[in-house]
This record gives sequence, C-alpha cells and structure tokens, in this order.
Amino acid sequence: MTEIKFKITAISYSTSELKQIQPNVDNCLMYLKKLQEHFKSFDSLKLERQLLNRCIYKNWNARHMELGIQTGKRTVKLLERLFQLYSLYVNIEQILSIYKPTDIHIVLPTRDTLNKYMKILYRSKKMMIKIGIISKKCVGHLRLECSRTNFIHYNIVIMALCSRIHYIMLALIQAIEQFLINMKKIVKTFKKKVNKKN
Repeated sequence: MTEIKFKITAISYSTSELKQIQPNVDNCLMYLKKLQEHFKSFDSLKLERQLLNRCIYKNWNARHMELGIQTGKRTVKLLERLFQLYSLYVNIEQILSIYKPTDIHIVLPTRDTLNKYMKILYRSKKMMIKIGIISKKCVGHLRLECSRTNFIHYNIVIMALCSRIHYIMLALIQAIEQFLINMKKIVKTFKKKVNKKN
C-alpha cells in the first residue's frame, strides 16, 4: 500500500456565503476537533509499539515458532505501516489551521480537501481493524502458551501491550466511523474548487 499525497487547499467565503452554511461550518469544526482529541492517543500508541517491538526482539530467537510471538511481530509491523502511511494528527492540524475568520470573509478547506481526508481516514480505519484483530489474537495465543514456557513475565508484558493496542484501535475506529457519518451529511455544502482570483 502506497502513501497518499495529501494536499490541502483552501477557499474564501464572503460573509453572505458563510451565513448560508454557518451551521455546517460550525459542525465540521466541532467534528474535526473531536477527532483531534482521539488522535492524541497516537502518542502513547507509538510508545507501546516501541515497547512491544523490544519484547518481541528479546524473545524472537528462542520463540520465533510460537504463534503468540509471531502475531506480536505482525502487530508491530502493521502499526509501523499505519504510522508510515498517514500522519493523521498532522493533517487535522493543517486543516484546522485553514479556518481564518476576518471581518470581511473566512477561509475554509475546499470540499476536495475534506473528501480526500475522509478517504485517508477510511483506508486507515481498515488498517486499524486489522491491527485490532491481530493484537487480540496475540493475547489469545500467549494466554495459551503462558503455562508451557519459561517466559511468563515477557508474556504478561506483551499481552498487556497488545490488549492496550487492541482497545486503542477500537476507540479510534469508532471515532473515525462517527466522523465519516457526520461529515457525509455536510461535506457537499463546502465549495468544491479553489477560486483562482484569490
């Protein structure tokens, strides 16, 4: 899967134009800020990926044939792909920075920008679903392997990390789904193309 190039474009609205769509603009801003709050968990997710990767690395030579360790490694790789594919939090910051009201007009993201971001979120959600499934499988495998290995402490740490990753994915998936449902209702009210005169 290749990275999507995300170019943000903006367009000016006069006060009369803005008046017609003001409720939708306010809702869009609210939805973006809510999603931004959820994406703050990416900071802790990166740390948990690093810790999980360290645990898998320490156990790989002795236990690479075990399903728990294999699914743990796959969880790490999927998280790396998620972080490499999209900088979701940064994109929200960039979109929010476009909202610049003045006494005469306001600058807003174009419909194309919002649609592209929604496509990025949809693809990211699919990746998160995979991570959620794999991390849950990892916990299940390690729970079965706990009693027959000499690495119980590592198993407990890996299970705790994968369990945490699983629940972060569930929360992010739910937040993205809600955002997409809400935005579908209002995105068409935004202007589609950049005004060349501006």
